[in-house]
Amino acid sequence: MRIRIRELRTEHGYREQGLARLLSISVRTLRRYQSGQTRLPGDTLMKLSAIFGVPPEEILMEEDEADDR
Repeated sequence: MRIRIRELRTEHGYREQGLARLLSISVRTLRRYQSGQTRLPGDTLMKLSAIFGVPPEEILMEEDEADDR
């Protein structure tokens, strides 16, 4: 499942390096979350929610579901 991190990151003007730094993770780990290769931990989900100003459910929504809204 590909979640909306990449989409939200670009909408908010973050580069991968900057967002990874804010989350205290590597760019490689961020890329794995973006692609769905690695499960997103709850604490990271909450940080992303705060950074993007959206509810966690919106981050977990698949990109094609978001397009239907």
